Amino acid sequence: MITENWKYRRSARDFIDKEVDYALIQDLIDIIPCIPCQNGYVDHWWVVFGPNDFKDKEWLVDNIYHTPWYNQKTEYFTGLITAPYVFHSFRISPTRSKTNNEFIRNNSFHAGVIVSQAVDKGLDVAPIACMDGWNEDKRKDYRDLIWKKFGPILKDVKHIYHEDNIFSADTIVRPMMSIGIGHGAPAKYKGRDYKDGRTALGKDQRKAMENVSVWN
Repeated sequence: MITENWKYRRSARDFIDKEVDYALIQDLIDIIPCIPCQNGYVDHWWVVFGPNDFKDKEWLVDNIYHTPWYNQKTEYFTGLITAPYVFHSFRISPTRSKTNNEFIRNNSFHAGVIVSQAVDKGLDVAPIACMDGWNEDKRKDYRDLIWKKFGPILKDVKHIYHEDNIFSADTIVRPMMSIGIGHGAPAKYKGRDYKDGRTALGKDQRKAMENVSVWN
């Protein structure tokens, strides 16, 4: 039977200030190394921002995770700021991947598993892939942000695709999907003004139609 958590699943657009049991977050972290990749290649990486990383999460939203909104304004996905935990991913280089979009498929599959496991644990999620704010001019600032926080850990990672077996700031290519995880605000969240635009509006509707058929 479908679990109640999935029956009423939604994409949270804002999160309430309610503590999340870190044991649940650790379970999600432990799952990631076990998620399969196409051809077995590691072409992207995940890091986790916590409740005290407000400024880092704010930078990601202000500079990357937003999209054009009507009336020449911007829609910001501020759920990534209010979420106590954000699973953030980025593309890495070099890899053995020979196709242009294999890393996108791998990243999306990983995000789907993380979302699935979080929902099963009774948590709300905000999977965000809108990155209209990103451009190559921001690469240095983005690398600096990631490396300042996670560099002490990443520098000890053995990069099997690098000729010198080195994982460095230059390994970081560009941001990919982020997933806010916590306890979501009410589904009919109406958004608010934010910077030069608005926050993303809450949604409580399901898909327009079912998309599965079974022959018996």
